Amino acid sequence: MASIISIDYNDSTNNPLLSMTNTTDSTTASILALTTSTVRSSATTVPTTIAIAATTNPPPLDMRTFIVVAVISVLGLYLNLVATIALFIKPALKKHPFYQFLASIGITTLLAIINPISGSLVLFLNSRGIIPLNNFSIYSRIFIVAPSYCSFIVTMHTLNWIAIERCYESFRYPKRFSDKYIKLLIVLAWIIAVAFTVPIAIYTHCTNHTAPCNTYNHILTPHKPFWISFLALNYFIPVLSLGVCYAILMKFQCGKTIVASFEILEKKREEKKFIKLCFLTTLIYTACLTPRCILILTSVTYQNKLNASSAGIIGADRILSMLYLILLPLIYIIFNQDIRQTYCPCCHQSAVMPDNIEGDNNTASEKAIGVPEKDDDSL
Repeated sequence: MASIISIDYNDSTNNPLLSMTNTTDSTTASILALTTSTVRSSATTVPTTIAIAATTNPPPLDMRTFIVVAVISVLGLYLNLVATIALFIKPALKKHPFYQFLASIGITTLLAIINPISGSLVLFLNSRGIIPLNNFSIYSRIFIVAPSYCSFIVTMHTLNWIAIERCYESFRYPKRFSDKYIKLLIVLAWIIAVAFTVPIAIYTHCTNHTAPCNTYNHILTPHKPFWISFLALNYFIPVLSLGVCYAILMKFQCGKTIVASFEILEKKREEKKFIKLCFLTTLIYTACLTPRCILILTSVTYQNKLNASSAGIIGADRILSMLYLILLPLIYIIFNQDIRQTYCPCCHQSAVMPDNIEGDNNTASEKAIGVPEKDDDSL
């Protein structure tokens, strides 16, 4: 959810000129002083005047940061794109509710990758010349701000639906969520995401300067109650629900069960594998996005005053918000052989799951209890 460019979402009352003076020459400093008097005289010219003052001296390109972000973005794009394609085309994965939810998370992860790629592109173009204010503002709202928050909200709610679905199937087996109900929950998560993302994008004022903390100076816009409801509905309540669901699942899995057949044993093993995959996916994503939520909560509590003490949290957010783009597909590869085969077909030809899973389980159970196999030519 972090980008390597700075996006200033402040309104005219916060005087963002105090935090954006990254200029080096006296000419730009005098322009900023002139701009301050212009701001005091006319509030309507604040965003345009600020952006013109900030773009008079474009910041230099940090090539090391650009290369690191580009490598992580390309690697994350490849891993997530292949995993998402596998979730949509593999018949064995399309039939299971968990992997249908996971396909939605794959789409949101691809959406989140737009953020660092767009940030790298804007920084590169800005180092070569001045980007027009209107184009830069529209580009930042559509390709940087909106994908970040939309991906975050959809993923958090989808992880919550996964935990609820796992609890439902564990206690109501063999009943499970229908495909229609799963699609309805996924659409609901996207509706909630759009409802919160649109106001954030509309009330965004973007400037192409590189002050380190200005990316996070937006969280009192549009209003403090908006961000309180944002954190409550999209972070605290889902995290609480996830904790309760996985506590119930862990207690249920630790209970003693009497294994009556080989098929039931395989079912229990598959269930434990799904729960481990769900739990690790939830843990990694929540841990990587927690610093951003801490920044929002801190800024709302202390009236949007982020100082040098927030530098550690900001740095952790920028690293972790890109790290999970690689960690999540690696978890899918470890726990699912169909996805592994998509990445390396030549090495996993024998690991392909059969289409008729139930028939193979029945055959295996017959072998386990000593039932003779039927001849193919017998009637």
